[in-house]
Amino acid sequence: MSEDREKTAAGRGEACAYCGSSRTVTRYITEQFPYGVGSQQVTLSATVPVVRCEECGGEFSGPEAEAARHEAVCRHLGLMSPRQIRALRARYGMSRREFAELTGIGQASLARWERGSLLQNAAMDRLLYLLEYAENVDRLRSRRTAAQDSCGDPPESHGSNGHGPRLRVFQPTPEDWRRARRFSPSWHRRTA
Repeated sequence: MSEDREKTAAGRGEACAYCGSSRTVTRYITEQFPYGVGSQQVTLSATVPVVRCEECGGEFSGPEAEAARHEAVCRHLGLMSPRQIRALRARYGMSRREFAELTGIGQASLARWERGSLLQNAAMDRLLYLLEYAENVDRLRSRRTAAQDSCGDPPESHGSNGHGPRLRVFQPTPEDWRRARRFSPSWHRRTA
């Protein structure tokens, strides 16, 4: 299912996962792998590094190979890859916290997308795509500044999502529960 594409120099210094030797050779292969389930399953390709130990003959791949596979899945689904998301945030010189505050995307979600441990949904991917255009980032910054100026407080202090006043949570009393149990809508009442 894979073919050799290119070989690198021996002794790259990566220790063997099996015996610990540094006498390893890394080669890049085009690997084909299944993605999806049932009738939706497709075969994708990724160029991945495979390390071969000259001491014990063991072969292994690491995080670079997994990242290449993840990029192939993103290409197939039409989503931005972790590398592209990191580059987008870096282009604006923002930390994850700053990017999350500006966009309303949760920091934890952003971190998962950037690590490749989670794929963003189509709606979030479209938002990220729109943020590739500096004028859209400027619009979000202007909106945020306007909200701060009109309220005197940063939007984050307005509620858990930064989009409005905090709402009180209704805490039912025992009497509320008793009334709720006695309630029976007219369409539900049986006739004798």
